[in-house]
Amino acid sequence: MLFRQHRLEHMRDWLLIAVWLVPLTYWISSFGAASPHLAKIAVFIQLVHVAAFSAAAYLMTYQRGAELLRASIWLSGYVVVWYGFACLFGNTYYHDAVMVEAYGLRLTSVFQYANTYSAYLIALLLIALALVVQGRRKWSIAIHAFMILPILVSFWATLSRGGLVVLPVIVLLVLPFLKMVRQLAFITYLGIGAVASLLLQGPITNQAAEMQTKIRQSLSPEMEPGFLYSLTDPLSASKWGWLLVGSLIVGALIFAIQVWAVPALERKWSSWGEKRWSRFALPVVSVAAGTLLIVLLFGSSTVRSILPDTLERRIENINFQQHSVLERSTFYSDSLKLFKDYPLLGKGGGAWAAMYEQYQNNPYTSRQAHSFYLQYLNETGLVGALVFVALLAVIAVLFIRYYSRADEEQRTNVLPFYLVTVALLVHSAIDFNISYVYISLLLFLSLGAMASTGAAVPVEWFKQAREHAAVRFVFPSLVAVFAVFMFVNSLIFTVASSKFETALAHAREQKPLDQVMQPLDTAIKRQPGHPEYSNQKLQFMLQLYEQTQDEKYLAEAENLLDHLKKKEPYMRQLVLEEYQINKYRGQTADNLALMQETVKEKFPWDIQFYELLAASAADLMDQANNAGDQAAFEVNAKIITDTIALVEAKEKKLKEELPPEQMQGRPFKVTSPLTVSLSRIYYAKGQYDQMAAAIKPFVNPELPTAQDVIAARLYVVAMSKLGTPDEKLYNAIIQKDEKEKDYIAAMLAAAK
Repeated sequence: MLFRQHRLEHMRDWLLIAVWLVPLTYWISSFGAASPHLAKIAVFIQLVHVAAFSAAAYLMTYQRGAELLRASIWLSGYVVVWYGFACLFGNTYYHDAVMVEAYGLRLTSVFQYANTYSAYLIALLLIALALVVQGRRKWSIAIHAFMILPILVSFWATLSRGGLVVLPVIVLLVLPFLKMVRQLAFITYLGIGAVASLLLQGPITNQAAEMQTKIRQSLSPEMEPGFLYSLTDPLSASKWGWLLVGSLIVGALIFAIQVWAVPALERKWSSWGEKRWSRFALPVVSVAAGTLLIVLLFGSSTVRSILPDTLERRIENINFQQHSVLERSTFYSDSLKLFKDYPLLGKGGGAWAAMYEQYQNNPYTSRQAHSFYLQYLNETGLVGALVFVALLAVIAVLFIRYYSRADEEQRTNVLPFYLVTVALLVHSAIDFNISYVYISLLLFLSLGAMASTGAAVPVEWFKQAREHAAVRFVFPSLVAVFAVFMFVNSLIFTVASSKFETALAHAREQKPLDQVMQPLDTAIKRQPGHPEYSNQKLQFMLQLYEQTQDEKYLAEAENLLDHLKKKEPYMRQLVLEEYQINKYRGQTADNLALMQETVKEKFPWDIQFYELLAASAADLMDQANNAGDQAAFEVNAKIITDTIALVEAKEKKLKEELPPEQMQGRPFKVTSPLTVSLSRIYYAKGQYDQMAAAIKPFVNPELPTAQDVIAARLYVVAMSKLGTPDEKLYNAIIQKDEKEKDYIAAMLAAAK
């Protein structure tokens, strides 16, 4: 198609070249990527985006192609909506398609994330409404009118506060593209659907939590439910009945208004509809009405009480001090810190996921920055962001220019793609929807369809050069080369993934070592830069060394670690594996230096590394004590106390600086392992009263973990030296592990 149609005659042809700047900026940023593997994946995803963009741009040149593209978007969306209800009503199961939260159920369908499903539903809702108000065929109007209620019921069921906030903004960005009467119809249908869906929300979601709990309780280890509700089950069937009957009633009402009332109004108000200002009159009124509604919702508990309970509670919690708002504010602030360090080109695809712990303000866990635009800045810097924004701006200008001059049929063809684009781009300012490849493909398909409007804008300045066939065929030829490259790489990735899964399956089945390593080595050979493959082999080597003490396995593990550290310098697991290898080698001083660098440079809020830092210092302290090196003893003892003081200071900072409404994230406080290291100082100095006082809060008589046994052992030793032995705890330890009797005896004998 490119060789036949791409003639560089129109703006569309040049946009098909310009869109390649998106993967190009990702590729340039990958040279200094925080994670070369994630950056490589990002480049490939952007190449897929280019393919989607190009395919849509050319499909739109054909009437049937445009219809197919438009229908594929709304039809697949409607399937997702009905599948979500099947999960909600217990007829099928998909992990986290329905999430049970303390405040109620959250419907996520196939996305497993309610906010992204909310953004997707907004796009579907806009499409359904637009295809009703612009529809010419009665069957089409009937289908889309019927879907308005299910989409809105699903939207409320996501309980997405972000969706509630951005929906009015998105609607205002849509209304000016409709004539006045159709704007009125659009708002009317939205209002009818909203009221009806809120009335049905209770009957439809009533007892759904109990249904979901029952299904979850029947899950097998393979995450397959042992129980599902049939369509004829009274509990499930009643909900389907409410939904289908409600959809038919709402659909019929909207259909009647659209088919009989709207044409009459258009004829009556045709002169008003032609005036330029008429497109903006209703949006202005809508802003005023929306402002009044917001004031009533937030200022009147009586108005809110009309809503379903779960939705009422969610709306009550919409404020700038709500925990999700505060957490997002922190993500955005931390994301800007990363951007300031790498402003020009960013740190490649996956930069936030790889590096966020280095910049985080508190110990949260979030591999997404919760803002598409900030994450884009992290990945490609100003260069990439400006390229993307410029591409959007050019497409928007061409689309508006085309739309303002097009007839009604042409407008109907292209408007749904604008609706998808604006819904996803606006909502993604406050969330990571476009990190879903399905959503990002939907966005680029829509952008490509909008870019097709550039076919109406000729480019004269390149006229002489494009007459040469060689010039015209350069771009299609390059695309063909890239297509072959992508195909070959896809085959390589598929083979490598298959071999890796085979290796894991053989390991689970405890097959001979060669049957595990052969497919794993093949996977690594096919994709030497894939950290998961190499790291899995590293873990196997460490396990084999533990079992056999064969030096060759440890040496192989060290080689793999050196390779991975160069490729993935921010990979947390590698720090733990390096610590383990140093421990096997007896290189405690190296471990101390490793942990000091780790907590300072890469993981300042990961308490495990503070524990390992203190433990390494304690081991060196004991070595110095045994050698009679008092200076070295004091140096390492101070490292332990300084580490604990740092943890206490950071813990205090969290309590003082984090708003009470904001969740801290992972626990960060003085832990049992840290206190064990501190107790070793007291033990070495013979300060048993301080040792007992320090460790006592961490003593668990049930001894559920090995760490609890260690803490209990130290407490028993301290109490014995103080002359008040804890016989009950001592017996519990011995009963847990007979070897503890010798450990305790040795400690008591060596104590001062």
